[in-house]
Amino acid sequence: MSAAKAVVGRVWAGFVAPGTLSGVIFVVAAVVIALVFALPVHWSASSTIVVAQPGELFSLPNITLPTRSTVLALAASCVAIGAFMSLRVRPRTHTVTVLVALSLVMLAMLVWAASGRSLQLVDTLQLAFVSATPLILGSLGGVVSERAGAINVGIEGMMLFGAFTGAIGASLAGPTVGILAAVVTGSLLGWLLGIGTIRFGINQIIAGIVMNIALLGVTDFFYNSVLVQYANLNTFTPVGAINIPGLDDLPLIGPVLFEQRIFFYVGVVLALVLYVAFRRSRWGLRVHAVGENPHAADAAGIGVLRTRYQNMAMSGAICGFAGAYLSIGLIGSFTLDMTDGIGYIALAVMIIGGWRPLGALAAAALFGVFESLQGAFATIGVPVASEFLQMAPYVGTIVVVAGVVGTSRMPAADGQPFIKS
Repeated sequence: MSAAKAVVGRVWAGFVAPGTLSGVIFVVAAVVIALVFALPVHWSASSTIVVAQPGELFSLPNITLPTRSTVLALAASCVAIGAFMSLRVRPRTHTVTVLVALSLVMLAMLVWAASGRSLQLVDTLQLAFVSATPLILGSLGGVVSERAGAINVGIEGMMLFGAFTGAIGASLAGPTVGILAAVVTGSLLGWLLGIGTIRFGINQIIAGIVMNIALLGVTDFFYNSVLVQYANLNTFTPVGAINIPGLDDLPLIGPVLFEQRIFFYVGVVLALVLYVAFRRSRWGLRVHAVGENPHAADAAGIGVLRTRYQNMAMSGAICGFAGAYLSIGLIGSFTLDMTDGIGYIALAVMIIGGWRPLGALAAAALFGVFESLQGAFATIGVPVASEFLQMAPYVGTIVVVAGVVGTSRMPAADGQPFIKS
């Protein structure tokens, strides 16, 4: 009996191993793609992807693909990637394969949606980066704190309060003041969360969740009691897109990447700066030491608690800036619960990105595509219930995290309180 149990245990352990499990997930996804998106389509059907935009100096020809054959080919590619993933690939390679496989799934959905129709690729991708911007900034805020060993689950609340204070500041003195107000209040919230978790040792996850709930209540109260009665405190013109001359004329990538709001550009530059800083700068090496082995860092004369406080404040500032994007960059006002779970998805994006700035940037862009699918499908009249489209980002989050958890390595001391010996 014990021998049988041992055999079953080894088989089960092999099945639920991260590589095997995620490989099975994407093989199943490929089967679903073939059955749902390929087989119901006639062999003669074709999909047209519109790449060119009116008024472009340089334009690319539209792409016409046989729908059924293309979707089946993408499904077969997913099967191949799933088999490859089950070979227990290295953790970093594993994460890349998960993202590539999910990209193939989304591409198959887009080809199916364009069957007998025309899909505006530029508009879809442009909307994807609009949706990805708060995820880029929120996930980078999480990276900054967790690389120093301090978990920031309060991203959602910090973004929400940043959107609130940013809206008031923009209404009173313009967008610049609003953005500064959001950054400052976010930094203060990060510092406050750091006091509770770093100094007093409160459980970091529980403290972050409590902060999210508390800030949701605070913003609801002041919205109903103040902003509803004094509309002048919540009315302003949102920040428009900034075209980068020369680059915005490039085919396809020009309008997608170089006709965005300032928040997107800051997010991309910040990801690149953090990538270099974590690898090359003295500050980055100190943060790495604190996040991996705080006792060794302390013995080397590095202020562990001070570093964690600083990174928590920086994390809060970035999250506040992300919240300002929602109110100042998109809508032009503050609305109740306008983050709508973006902060929690940003946490998942950070994990999928392997606690690395560029990984978070790539994962956020992928989830931005998930969000843009809703608008693209609705525009071309795809017969899919809106409720299912709204579920897409969250289902994608669960699937990808299931494929990545256990393979991406977090900082060794992440979430562990530091007690000076």
